[in-house]
Amino acid sequence: MGISSKIKRYRFEDTRRLIRGTIFGNLILAIILILPNINNLWESTHVHMCLITAVGVFVVNRIYDWKSSRANLVILGLYLLLVFLEYMIAGLPSAPVQIDVNNHRISKGIMFDLVVIILPALYLAARIFLSISLLWIVKYSSDVEEEM
Repeated sequence: MGISSKIKRYRFEDTRRLIRGTIFGNLILAIILILPNINNLWESTHVHMCLITAVGVFVVNRIYDWKSSRANLVILGLYLLLVFLEYMIAGLPSAPVQIDVNNHRISKGIMFDLVVIILPALYLAARIFLSISLLWIVKYSSDVEEEM
């Protein structure tokens, strides 16, 4: 086993550890969605999809060794399909604070208003961003697969 093979192997093992980030990231997103209203745990499709994704990736991470790039590509595709279906079924989550321009209230500032408006899109971006570790495992598993 040469130096290049060891580097590829270490990179693959490091990427396997990054998959925990996908699990914890989805759990954190679910918790953030539950915070404004505890009933979101039972009512929100977004919370359900975050929890389903976190549990699914956790189970796959426990029983699968991530060495087949084709199987990893299928797992990545299923993750992205769930994110797409969540968006098609439930849309973007509602903003945690509603901005009411009709009451002529005093604004908290343009930055606050912009952040509140952008938060739902940031949720979708975070869900897609959490798939990067799965994308990397597809890439690095093909390097490990070539050595076998």
